[in-house]
Amino acid sequence: QNLPHVPFSKSEGKFVMRCTMAESKKETMRVEGNGTLEVTIAQFWSSLGSTDVEVEVYFFGVVPDSASLFLSTVSPVATTHVQSGPGPV
Repeated sequence: QNLPHVPFSKSEGKFVMRCTMAESKKETMRVEGNGTLEVTIAQFWSSLGSTDVEVEVYFFGVVPDSASLFLSTVSPVATTHVQSGPGPV
């Protein structure tokens, strides 16, 4: 997560997951407001061949401006903005 006035080395989180076919994994992390969060999915350099992947990212306590994001090789980048809902988060 990129945060204003915070060195990236102090705010980054990195998760490397290795999954077998039909395996499900879950990772949880806290994010701060007024920052940018980047989620990157990539095949490891030594993995040969094509790979199909399905990813779900959930945020709690915020409301996105899009209900769903769709990525493909034709359109590999998507952006959504979120804001806190009413009441404490």
